[in-house]
Amino acid sequence: MCLARARNDNPFLAINYGFSSFRMKITASCLCLCAALVSAATINDDNAQSLRDTVTALIAKVDILSSDGYIGRDGRDGVEGPPGKDGRDGFKGAKGSQGIPGSQGLQGTKGDLGLQGIKGEKGDTGKADSSLLDALSVTYTRWGRTSCSDGADLVYNGRAGGELWNHPGGGTNMLCLPDQPIYNKFYTGSQDVAYMYNAEYELHQWNPFSPRAHLDDDVPCAVCRVKRKSTILRIPARNVCPSGWRKEYDGYLMTERHSHKHSLDFLCVDKDAESVPGTRSNNNGASLYFVDGQCHGHLKCGPYIHNAELTCAVCTI
Repeated sequence: MCLARARNDNPFLAINYGFSSFRMKITASCLCLCAALVSAATINDDNAQSLRDTVTALIAKVDILSSDGYIGRDGRDGVEGPPGKDGRDGFKGAKGSQGIPGSQGLQGTKGDLGLQGIKGEKGDTGKADSSLLDALSVTYTRWGRTSCSDGADLVYNGRAGGELWNHPGGGTNMLCLPDQPIYNKFYTGSQDVAYMYNAEYELHQWNPFSPRAHLDDDVPCAVCRVKRKSTILRIPARNVCPSGWRKEYDGYLMTERHSHKHSLDFLCVDKDAESVPGTRSNNNGASLYFVDGQCHGHLKCGPYIHNAELTCAVCTI
């Protein structure tokens, strides 16, 4: 109240109203006292002048206090500054643990058929399965011998047999009969049947088998098996095999004589033919003769030689 009154009555006080509460408390008492004295009716001119001087000095002090920065009001908030630059990337974090597998999704719809691709290059030839190769085998009869060529396994051996040379009936093929036959039921009486006889070499004018086989000797044979082969080939009129084939043996074509009533298959008899020991007797059973080529008006003369004995070869692959 005193301060307000002094402010209203004294212009010196009105210009300095803006002190901080702390500074105001110090100067307010002096100003109120001075203002009260100034407004007193009993003060004379000399005292009033002295009082004015004091107030003037106090106002100067207040100005000094206001000018040194301790008393002014708080200023307004400044304008917000621009955003700062992005900070540096942080360090890569540690790998997290593997999550639980999710459930399988629904099957999608089938897409359209794509265009056919370009044909690729031919791949390398694969190796055959050894187990399949081991299961493959072929068999052949080696006529005139009791053993097989190298690389072939002997199944059994024996002697050649067929129908009698002058019988018009009976079987036409020669068979390799084992030396130890096994019978089932049989009848030993005379019957109207086919017959089986031993085969004999008929070597009258020329004998390439000497001294291992001779005229009227029985003909031995061997049944042989070759593993890892699938095909057997008997070539007439040649004693070599095609490229890539294995030659089991080679020799001469032989069969029944052309004038005999009974026909017989052509056989390839080994060039080193042997005989069954102790059988040199003319029993006139099944007969084996050489086969001569007839080129006059028949086989092509030039490559074929008239009346020359034809060769043969047995090949496998």
